Amino acid sequence: MCDGVDVSQIVSLLDRVVLSVPEAARQLRIPQSTLRHWLEGHTVRGKWYEPVLRPTPEGHNQVTWGEMVEASYLRRYREHRVPMQQLRPFIERAREVFDTRYPLAHRAPFVGGGRKLLLEVQNAVNLNPDLRAVIELKSGQLELDYRAHSYIEHVEFGDLVDEVYRLRPDGRKSPVVNDPRLSAGSATVRGIRTEILAEQATAGASIREIAEDFGLSVGEVSAALHHEFAQTA
Repeated sequence: MCDGVDVSQIVSLLDRVVLSVPEAARQLRIPQSTLRHWLEGHTVRGKWYEPVLRPTPEGHNQVTWGEMVEASYLRRYREHRVPMQQLRPFIERAREVFDTRYPLAHRAPFVGGGRKLLLEVQNAVNLNPDLRAVIELKSGQLELDYRAHSYIEHVEFGDLVDEVYRLRPDGRKSPVVNDPRLSAGSATVRGIRTEILAEQATAGASIREIAEDFGLSVGEVSAALHHEFAQTA
């Protein structure tokens, strides 16, 4: 068992279909068009750009948990003016090396000997320095880039398998989680969707009233409202 869930269930989580593209994009706080481009590819001025997160376009509007997790990794690199398509060969090679469709949704590439393999993948595809996950210091020590480190700080891995089974969008101190076993991966606090709590606040309910109605603490409701309203600020 891991966090009260059978290991067999955790193993299958990354392939589980969770949300539509529009809702997954909202949860990840990225434009719908960006997520769609990463998943399905796109054409600009007659030039076709392959998907970044999928081997080939799949022609549907659904997102798996593994795709959502890997998109949460990619979003940390969006501020650089480096084409995200440069990550495609990196992810393709990582799939081969780590023998999984979702290499960035596993612990292995980011710890121990996995960092060395990830560095080799980066070097093999000549990945732009602005997109690198692992940095080799002069001493030979391998460290995670600050964005890769931030990603690791916002995910939770299973105890018995190394796949991401939960996102912590606002950090580990916040009770807000994205969990594919709860509300199809939408943000929740103790199983209650943050969107529902925000609707109550918008309708005029106080934080204390919402807490009493849903059996939550004032702090949990405050965290949920901060999560929802920060997305629209």
